[in-house]
Amino acid sequence: MSLRAPSIPLPAEATDRLRSVGARPFGLYLHVPFCATRCGYCDFNTYTAGELGSSTSPAAWAEAVRRELDAAARLLSPARPVETIFVGGGTPSLLGAAGLADLLGAVRNSFDLAPGAEVTTESNPESTSPEFFDGLRAAGYTRISLGMQSAAPHVLRILERRHTPGRALEAAREAAAAGFEHLNLDLIYGTPGETDDDLAASLDAVLSVPVDHVSAYALIVEDGTAFARKVRRGEVPMPDDDVLAARYEQIDARLSAAGLTWYEVSNWAAAAGSGGFSTRPSASASDRLKGRTQRSVSASGRIEGRTRPSTGASDRIEGRTQPSASASDRLERRTQRSVSASGRIEGRTRPSAGASGRIEGRTRPSAGASGLSSPAEPVRSAATSRVEAAPDPDSVCRHNEAYWRSDDWWGIGPGAHSHVNGVRWWNQKHPATYAASLESGSLPVGGFEILTDDDTHTEQVMLRLRMRSGLPAGELTVDEADRAERAVSDGLLTRTGGAYVLTDRGRLLADGVIRDILVD
Repeated sequence: MSLRAPSIPLPAEATDRLRSVGARPFGLYLHVPFCATRCGYCDFNTYTAGELGSSTSPAAWAEAVRRELDAAARLLSPARPVETIFVGGGTPSLLGAAGLADLLGAVRNSFDLAPGAEVTTESNPESTSPEFFDGLRAAGYTRISLGMQSAAPHVLRILERRHTPGRALEAAREAAAAGFEHLNLDLIYGTPGETDDDLAASLDAVLSVPVDHVSAYALIVEDGTAFARKVRRGEVPMPDDDVLAARYEQIDARLSAAGLTWYEVSNWAAAAGSGGFSTRPSASASDRLKGRTQRSVSASGRIEGRTRPSTGASDRIEGRTQPSASASDRLERRTQRSVSASGRIEGRTRPSAGASGRIEGRTRPSAGASGLSSPAEPVRSAATSRVEAAPDPDSVCRHNEAYWRSDDWWGIGPGAHSHVNGVRWWNQKHPATYAASLESGSLPVGGFEILTDDDTHTEQVMLRLRMRSGLPAGELTVDEADRAERAVSDGLLTRTGGAYVLTDRGRLLADGVIRDILVD
């Protein structure tokens, strides 16, 4: 496609909706598309200097971002206060502290920030330093998300990650020393060659530093990546579903013992009143799994063979992806919320589910925030009789919660997805195309959809069930409620405070549970 391909104008119905949003919660995602190198498993909308050549530059991208911010503020006039900001990529830390400070300054020039706004940036450990974190803190950032992936050098080599295992831990300590109270580390599990002991060592490493949030994603082999080509050539095996299920249990057991509690299938935050994390040595893999029911389910989510936990590329919502995918696509590719170009989740993707079939991340229901705050009472898992403490509201990623609740957010940058008042659209992907549209006075829209009531309902069920706060029973049709009750009888769901909540076993089979509720 030509770099000068024209943008697609939003129809009057869409722009009318954008102008009549009322007081719904509002956030911004800003996509930094630059990377020093490309990791073999990554299919996000990112570019190395060699791939971009002379077609664009960080300075041209920054100017285009300022133009899109101004256009968004005008279209949403009067501009709404921004409650959460997430800077993802790509590698935002390549901009340096000064560049990220300028980016936040550009936001402030176009929008007011709400009191207590959450401002997160992703960072690659290798492009950070004590001075970097000092600069971010002074600029007004409140939260840092670091990509660690694994503490095992051979796992990082398979993933083609360039940082050393210890550097992510050093970066977390440096961020804490700079005054950041809210830190996330990302893990990827199920990489071919990873052992139970490798994962145990990674979890112990994570819990040795002052983090209050952990995101853990199953490795998904995405079409078109270098990793997928290696799998096709037989150089590495596909991730094993049984192994992924066991690893998810291992992660949940270790993090729970250390004072973190799940609030979305792939995300854990410090429990309310935990007072810090335990760094006890982890038990052996056999001890950790002893007595736990081995979940057995087929890939389709039926109970009969074991299956991977539903934490796919789309789950990587600490940030990044954004929701997008048609209802049929979302049911066909349940877990594969295909990460939108704009982001991955903890930061990377974020929910984004639109006609393009990507869920960022990315699907999410286009419903408001009502009734979705984390329940104050503890959740009891029917599968294990464990009573789980509620997460500390200050430790959860509020920006990610906004995706799962289908609040309003505007995605700024090449390939970024947006959702405002039932309108979802995604930007042109190439930075040069994106910048050219804005320079000509057009929004850089690559595609859009206006969600129907059925779309909204489907996304609502899909996303709310992945959350610890659960899906309010009143949101289901009579037939869906009957199917949900069958899942309760099967030990996959429990009813808590008028909402259906996944049990421990249900989390492993979340995608199948969701499908069975939506499709008779």
